[in-house]
Amino acid sequence: MKMKIEEINSESESHYSEDEELNDVDEEINDDNDEEMDVAESATEKDAEAIEKSRQSRAAQKALLKQRKEQKQHGEILTQAKSIWEQLRQRNAAKKDRERLMEKMMKLIQGHVQDIIFKHDASRIIQTCLKYGNAKQRGLIATELKGKAVELSSSKYGRFIVLKILNYCPQHRADLIKEFYGQVRKLMRHREASVVLEEIYAQYANSQQRSLIVEEFYGPEFSVFKSLSGTKSLNEILQTDPSKAGAVLKFLQESLNHLLSKSAVDITSQTIVHRLLHEFLTTDAPVVHSSLDNLLNPKAREESSTTETPKKEFQIPKGVSDMMEFLKEQLVNILHTRDGARVSQLCILYATPKDRKQIIKTVKEFVVKISREQYGHTVLLTLFESVDDTVLVQKAILGTLFDPKVKDNDVRAMIKDRYASRVLLFLLCGRNRKYLPSFVVEELEEYDKIRKHTSKKDDEIKTRELREWVIPQLLSVLENDTEEFLKNKNSAQVMCELLWSVKDDRCLRLIKKIAEAAKGTVEEYDAGVKSAEEAKVNQALGDSFHAVKKLKVKFDAEKKDMEKIQKYKNKMDVDDDESDDELPKKPKMVEDEQDESGHVLVNRTSTLTIKTLISGERGPKLSLDANRKEAQENTSKLFSKSLQEAISKNVSYWLNRCVEDPARSNGTAFIFLALLESESIGKSTVDSITAISKDGGFEKKLLKAVATAKENGKQEGAGKKRKSTADGATEKGKVIVIEQVWQQYKSMK
Repeated sequence: MKMKIEEINSESESHYSEDEELNDVDEEINDDNDEEMDVAESATEKDAEAIEKSRQSRAAQKALLKQRKEQKQHGEILTQAKSIWEQLRQRNAAKKDRERLMEKMMKLIQGHVQDIIFKHDASRIIQTCLKYGNAKQRGLIATELKGKAVELSSSKYGRFIVLKILNYCPQHRADLIKEFYGQVRKLMRHREASVVLEEIYAQYANSQQRSLIVEEFYGPEFSVFKSLSGTKSLNEILQTDPSKAGAVLKFLQESLNHLLSKSAVDITSQTIVHRLLHEFLTTDAPVVHSSLDNLLNPKAREESSTTETPKKEFQIPKGVSDMMEFLKEQLVNILHTRDGARVSQLCILYATPKDRKQIIKTVKEFVVKISREQYGHTVLLTLFESVDDTVLVQKAILGTLFDPKVKDNDVRAMIKDRYASRVLLFLLCGRNRKYLPSFVVEELEEYDKIRKHTSKKDDEIKTRELREWVIPQLLSVLENDTEEFLKNKNSAQVMCELLWSVKDDRCLRLIKKIAEAAKGTVEEYDAGVKSAEEAKVNQALGDSFHAVKKLKVKFDAEKKDMEKIQKYKNKMDVDDDESDDELPKKPKMVEDEQDESGHVLVNRTSTLTIKTLISGERGPKLSLDANRKEAQENTSKLFSKSLQEAISKNVSYWLNRCVEDPARSNGTAFIFLALLESESIGKSTVDSITAISKDGGFEKKLLKAVATAKENGKQEGAGKKRKSTADGATEKGKVIVIEQVWQQYKSMK
């Protein structure tokens, strides 16, 4: 018993010792935690103190900076102006608030504008005032800055103020431009000022002011003595006083050489330089450039004065050949302007065969972009006419144009492009004024005087070789998506000229494709378009069903349709009694924007193209050569036959549609009229029309429509507003066409 009690006591003592150990451990842990918390609290206090010190330091620095700014001249004005400017420049500011802020700003800066304009922040304040101020406020700023235009234009920030005054203060524009007279040559070599001069010349100066700017490059006397009575071109000046020719051209050449050197400004966008180059290269010149050659070479001048030399072969004037060395690698940079394109054409004409190869290599990389430029595409026309190596042109120029692997090259888009299509039409039918502007044709004819001396290969051979290369390339593209090309004006012209350029059966497949596009009715076409769109939607969605994605695709399609409808509404004339709020103002339509929707027998462009293919080119002044006339007659016969086969089942449908909806079927009526007038009218077509006329219902419907149209015409003549249709013609005129179709059919019977 005693033993058990001793065991129990020993066990309790052991438990007690374990508990003591656990308590000691807990106390140690608590002590450690307390120490860590103390450390953390002290660290937090230190961080807070450091942050507070940093904040106070920054605040002190800002206060010091503000104090220093205010101590500077007009520092207080600038500080207050900035706070107003921050509110004034907000785009969503109310009109009344902006007017109030402008009045406050003008009271602050008036009389001090000249003192603050050369600082970048103050420059922006003045620009904002010119942008949002009224005419009086703008005039006050412009008046205060009078006489500072040249100094401002040379400033990194001040030049923007000059541009704003030119834009917003038209009444001060002439006086501002006058400040640059006498310093143009100097400023053209300045990085900032050259930008202002270019803006003045290209955007704001009239023809007289432009001439006064340019003539400073003719010599020092033209900078001092301005011909304010009337402006003259370089040719007129030299013809008036030929003795000045050598000195003027030498001065001009030296100025141009300096501008074209590597240390000068970039001439890519400098239209002033482009004009000077063009004038230098086009001076009337045997006399003029020989004067320059004599001035540059005194020994040759002495020999020419003592001996009579026989007439030599054509030689490029030395001044021109020297300028060519600078220009032959710069053509790509300047051909995007009209004068730059002319300079590029002249360089190609004057270049040697070796230089022309170098020019082609330089142009090759950018030929796709050049073909689509308003002025750049004319450079390609000169290349086609001037370069004798047609194989090189085919590979480097035409090969690149038709290569889909070339970056940013879409062959289909090229054929539909307004300017690139002119390049293709030039290859097919040459200098046709129907497609090329008159000034382009006249320039090419003028360049023939140089080209006959610098090109040896016969023009007809060059034209034929290039045409034969391009025909199969065009056929391969146009035979795919023929319907799309038929509805675009530019590609439709290419299509017609292509068919008229080939006398053999190579175009037979394309003719059949065009005819097949005319199959079916409008309802069938619309159903086909709808199913095609649904197929695209399903393809976009994939096999798995996704409700949200499907709704999004459908919403995008509906939005696209609404945009088309809105474009159509914008094209319509808005009646005077309709308010501006009800309908948007008629926008300025982009010339390349065309409606490519609808059946080909309804679409305006495609119906005109089909009619032209049936009847050929017509016009009182039109004279066709034998080959072209034969090609047109052959195409007309083949196409008329194919078209009649395609529409044979739907002749009744289309004629009834012409009567029921003359506004949208006018082109269809013209097609039937052309078929009836041609010698290729088929028996099946005549029989289809005869079948319609048997019961007399069609003729009654036609007579009723004509009577209604005539009655509407009388009402129009009485003073009522003309009801415009989709393409601007009256309903009366639309019905008359189908009436002519019917009369033509009766005359055939």
